Amino acid sequence: AKRDFELELIASGLSYLVIRPGGFFSDMMMIFDMARQGTVYLLGTGAGILNPIHLSDLAEYYYDHLEDPDGILEVGGPESYSFIQIAQMAFAALGKPGRIARVPQLVISIFLPFIRLFSPNLYTEVKAFTKIMTHGAQAPPYGRRTLDATFREAAETG
Repeated sequence: AKRDFELELIASGLSYLVIRPGGFFSDMMMIFDMARQGTVYLLGTGAGILNPIHLSDLAEYYYDHLEDPDGILEVGGPESYSFIQIAQMAFAALGKPGRIARVPQLVISIFLPFIRLFSPNLYTEVKAFTKIMTHGAQAPPYGRRTLDATFREAAETG
């Protein structure tokens, strides 16, 4: 849907600047919350590499590019991690051992058609997360805030 909108916007003749963040720290908090419970569940291999960005860094990036000509920019945070590393980082921030459980891609592919029947939105999310967790989603790095510091802060503040 996002790509379709981009194509319509480009074809409209209006000025445009599309900024595509590779992922957000806020999305990674889902992994942190699972770690707090003791087990992180990864879809597929969990070996995909991405560099999520903090929303404050993304806001600065937007500001830095307000005057750019029409175009599409991809952006990520300053550091790249696999989902396995993100899970390990969450456990380390919490100071507790944990378990990483992987849901094999075959199992996901078997259940995806059923998920689609009952919840098209969940289907889209599971499919996207599986692709990203397996293949990654790196973007040019930007910013200074790190996911590790964010996890440690979350562990301290509860």
